[in-house]
Amino acid sequence: MDVTKIDSHSLLLNRDLYKLSDIITTVIQDYKIQIDNLKLKLLYQPANNTSNTFIFADKSHVYQVISNLLDNAVKFTKNEDGDILVTTKMGDDNDQIVFSVKDTG
Repeated sequence: MDVTKIDSHSLLLNRDLYKLSDIITTVIQDYKIQIDNLKLKLLYQPANNTSNTFIFADKSHVYQVISNLLDNAVKFTKNEDGDILVTTKMGDDNDQIVFSVKDTG
């Protein structure tokens, strides 16, 4: 649905200044019960230069993207003692943040 809105230039974004680590932590907390029930290990490792980084973005859409990535990681890491690693780091030109999710699934 959002793709259709993007294509038609009708997607409205409510951008504001947010601390990226707060959004990531919220998503992780929302997945905590599911992760604990599956006995998965989830680790969030922000690079030192990104732990206090603020972004100007639509919080709900950033939440949705991170949530989708974590959802995929959980879905494909069903084995007990699986690991999911979430990291952030600054991009090469220091005006981007690289967000990644790595899993053992």
